[in-house]
Amino acid sequence: VNLGNCVIGPSGVDHLARGLQQCPKLRLLNLSNNPLGSNVRGLASCLGPQLESLSIFNALLDPVAVDHLVSQWRCLATLHTLNLSWNRIGTAGAKALARCLSGGSCITSLN
Repeated sequence: VNLGNCVIGPSGVDHLARGLQQCPKLRLLNLSNNPLGSNVRGLASCLGPQLESLSIFNALLDPVAVDHLVSQWRCLATLHTLNLSWNRIGTAGAKALARCLSGGSCITSLN
C-alpha cells in the first residue's frame, strides 16, 4: 500500500488503521509525506507480523510517536526495511528505536 503524499492527517490515520486490520497479508506500507504527528498508536497495533517494509518519512513523527510504534510492533520478526527519516524523533525516539532493534530484528535497511 503506497499512500505517500496523500495529506493523511492524525484523524485519517485512525481510519486507515481500522482498514489495515483487514489486510492480514500486507507486506509494504508507505505513509511518507503525510502530517501524521504523534497519533500513530492505532497504526502500530495493526501492523502484522508479515510486514517487510515500512516507510513513514517526513510525517512529523516525534519521540512519543516512535515510542508508540516500537512498543506495539508485531512486525519486527519480518521487517527488513524501515524509513523514519525527516522526522523529529530526537534522542528519546532514537532510544526507543534502539531498544526495539536490539531485540533481534531482521532490519537490513534503516533510514
